[in-house]
Amino acid sequence: AGPYGEKHKVSGLPTLQFTATGVIDDVMRCQTMEFKAPDDLIYVLGVTRNELGGSEYYDLFGYLGLNVPQTDFTANLSLYEAFSRSYQDGLIASARGLYRGGLGVHLALASLGGGLGADVDLDRLVVDTERAVSWSL
Repeated sequence: AGPYGEKHKVSGLPTLQFTATGVIDDVMRCQTMEFKAPDDLIYVLGVTRNELGGSEYYDLFGYLGLNVPQTDFTANLSLYEAFSRSYQDGLIASARGLYRGGLGVHLALASLGGGLGADVDLDRLVVDTERAVSWSL
């Protein structure tokens, strides 16, 4: 309540939430999202496109932006399967999805969570040249 007893409604942004359950044969094989060890490699799976629409960056300046990210599940099926195999084979120390905030925010979160920094070469990202990102400020 406010200083005069008035009430203020506080609402969060609309968010899709879901829960999944499953049997875990060996809980010791579960992974968390933070970086685990110095010199571990960081991989960004998939292709980077000019898809900043709906991003934190645009929101910061009061805009929605164009080119909302699109996911082609069929085209990415082999990528999802390769990730799953790598995870099952114990090759992945940590993993996180990139969503609200994008790569920069999630690199920061993984670094803070693990108490480790990260050297990242953005020139090595796979970029869709048909819809390459260009900036002018």
